[in-house]
Amino acid sequence: MTAPERAAAPGEPEAETSSTGDSQVNTPFSDLLERLGRDPGESLAICSTTGGRFRSEMVTVADAPTVAGRFTDSDCWYSAGVLRSGITNGRGTTGDVIGVRELFADLDVKPGGLASFTVARQVIADLAAILTVKPVAVVATGHGLQPHWALERDDATDWGDSDLERRRAAVVMFRRWHRLVASVAERRGGHVDNVSDLARILRVPGTVNVKDPAAPVPVTVEFPDGAVPVSWRLLAETLDAYGVAELVGDADLLDQVVAPVATWPWADSDCGYVSAMVNGWTGDTPPGRHPWLVAQTVRIAAAHRLGCLTESSHRRAVAALSARFRRLLATAPPRPEAPGEVTDALTWGQALVATFPDDRCRAELGGHDHGGDHGDDHGGDEEEPALSSHFINWAEFWSKDRSEREWVQAPIIPRGRAVAIYAPAGEGKSHVFYSAELWCGTGTSP
Repeated sequence: MTAPERAAAPGEPEAETSSTGDSQVNTPFSDLLERLGRDPGESLAICSTTGGRFRSEMVTVADAPTVAGRFTDSDCWYSAGVLRSGITNGRGTTGDVIGVRELFADLDVKPGGLASFTVARQVIADLAAILTVKPVAVVATGHGLQPHWALERDDATDWGDSDLERRRAAVVMFRRWHRLVASVAERRGGHVDNVSDLARILRVPGTVNVKDPAAPVPVTVEFPDGAVPVSWRLLAETLDAYGVAELVGDADLLDQVVAPVATWPWADSDCGYVSAMVNGWTGDTPPGRHPWLVAQTVRIAAAHRLGCLTESSHRRAVAALSARFRRLLATAPPRPEAPGEVTDALTWGQALVATFPDDRCRAELGGHDHGGDHGDDHGGDEEEPALSSHFINWAEFWSKDRSEREWVQAPIIPRGRAVAIYAPAGEGKSHVFYSAELWCGTGTSP
C-alpha cells in the first residue's frame, strides 16, 4: 500500500513509502541486491523520473524489485546506502544512512569524463587489481559503467541512527575511496563523478536511461565470476598503501540536495566577478592549502550554479585553480599532492553547493547576483571583461615597445610594474617605502 503523497522541497524528489507484499520477483535488480548482501528488511529509496517529474519511494529490499519493475521504460535508481526507517520526504541524506553494503564508481563516457567504454573497463580492471577483488557486478548505464563491490559486514558497516562517530568514519572512508577512483581515472586520461556520498543513488538494471529522450538506452548488468566481498580492513589498508590519507573536511556531512548539479545552467558569456575571482588566486597565500582548495572549488560550483560561467571558462578556472594549488604545495613546507585531491575537491564542491539555498550560493560569491544589475555589483555600467582577458597574450607581451619607461616615482617605481625593496634589517626599507608613499599621495617629499 502506498502512503499519501506529500509535496517535496523545491528541487527535491517526492517520497512515498511502499510495501507490495511480493518478495518473489526475480529480476537482474533482485540478483544485484542479493549479490550485494542486502537484507530483505532493509530500507532503501527507489527513485524515478516520469513525465519530467523526479520522485522517490521508501521501500524494503524485499519489495524493491517489484517497485522498480513499474519503471522498466523510464529512468530508475536505487539508494546504495541502508536508510533509516521513517523518511517521509526526499530520497534521504547522508545523515539518514545507517549502513553501507557496497563500494561503487560512476564512470561516465562523455566529454570531460572518460574517453570510451574501453577506458572505463580499464579503470574497473585497475581498481580490481588494486583491491585484489573483482566487482560483484558491472552495470552498463547506457552512457557509462557503474562497478559494484560488495562490502563484508562488520561493526564499521552498520551503525545506529544516533551513532555519529561511525557514520562519520564511513563518510571519511568513502571520501578516500573516491580520491582513489579519481586518481586511477586521471591516469587513464579522464575524470569521474563524485562517489563519496553515502546516500548516492545508482542506476537500476532492467530499466532505461532516458537522458536523451530521442535515444533511450537499456540499463543492463553483468556479474563477473569469482567476486567476493571486500572487507573494511582491506579497504583501509589499500587506501593507506596507495597514500590516500584522510584530509581536512573529509568528515563533513551533506544536507538534502535542493538543486541537482545536472540542472545548473552554463552562461552565454563570461562574468566579470568570476574573472576577478580567478585572477585573484595568483596572489593567495593561505595558511591551509587543502582548505583553501576546497573553498575555491565551492566558489567555482556556486558560480556555475548561478549561471556565471561558460563551459570553456569553467575549464580555464579549474586549470588556474589546479595550477595555483600545485604551486602552493611546492612552498615551504612542501608536500606531495594526494591522489585524486583536486578532483575530489571539485566534486565535493559541487555536491556541497547542490545542498545550498540560493542566498548561500550568492554569499559564497560576496553577495553577487549574476541575474541582477551587474552595474550595481561591479561599480559601473561598462561591459564586464571576459575571463580570457585576464590571461597573458605572450606574443603581445613581448612585442611591446619598452624603450621609454613611464614612472610613478622616478627612479624607484615604474608604472605598471611590481617593485620589491631588499636590504638587511635596520637599513631603512620602511623609511624608503613610506617616503615614496607620501610623495605619491601628496606630491611632497619628507
